[in-house]
Amino acid sequence: MDTANLSLEFTNDLDELENLRRNVENFCKANGLTRRNAFALNLVIDEVFTNIVSYGFNDKKEHRIKIDLRIINGELTVRVEDDGVPFDPTAAPKTDLCCSIEDRKIGGIGLHLINQIVGEIIYKRVKDKNILVLKKCLDKK
Repeated sequence: MDTANLSLEFTNDLDELENLRRNVENFCKANGLTRRNAFALNLVIDEVFTNIVSYGFNDKKEHRIKIDLRIINGELTVRVEDDGVPFDPTAAPKTDLCCSIEDRKIGGIGLHLINQIVGEIIYKRVKDKNILVLKKCLDKK
């Protein structure tokens, strides 16, 4: 079985993005991900992390966001855990891309992108924690 793992933990601060991106990029290189897969992974993780930091907490306290990356037999799994307000992206309304930009509601484009990139999104709330699992079959070289 071909397996790769990386566990990361960051505070709820957008200044952590550069460190997060660097770690994800190193994971991609170490595991021979294609440029397309590496770009997709970075985009998804950046979007999820930014949304958690920007909208996930009702206080100014420091919180921890855990991100686990795993590749098993060509399938990438991203697991993100935080103690923010409950948010189930699988229950969020679909973004209306047919209306004009002027008429479009703010938000939802990032979630739309994530849905286009990953094959499966799983959400659960366990002991006051959001657990988001994203799965994607990786492109062959």
